[in-house]
Amino acid sequence: MVYLPLAPAAHLLSRSFSGGGEWTEWVVLSAFLQALLFVCFGLLALGYMHRLVRLRGILGRY
Repeated sequence: MVYLPLAPAAHLLSRSFSGGGEWTEWVVLSAFLQALLFVCFGLLALGYMHRLVRLRGILGRY
């Protein structure tokens, strides 16, 4: 069982490991777009938490 946001990437991995034929364009595109969205959301969350830590002075070096 795979979580729904990771389903296209897991589908591509299972097809590549089992030799299940060629990849379709929409699956590759959706896996790429989801990976790009995860990276962008991760960077936004990291920037937000960094700003929050600096404003509140939670860590000693700030």
